[in-house]
Amino acid sequence: MLPFAALCCMKGAGFKKKGETVMTKILFVCHGNICRSPMAEFVMKNLVEKAGLSSAFFIGSAATSREE
Repeated sequence: MLPFAALCCMKGAGFKKKGETVMTKILFVCHGNICRSPMAEFVMKNLVEKAGLSSAFFIGSAATSREE
């Protein structure tokens, strides 16, 4: 299991033209975005890249607080 506090996976709203692909967006979220969510982001990016699917995904990380 990937080390992350929350995973938000959103697909496009379903509006696409013929022949267009919908990019899958994944956002890993943790408290301060200094350890868990950045690690999960880069592990997932690596897995997606190894699978040859980099152009189909937008992967990022974020924090719920600016305390840290």
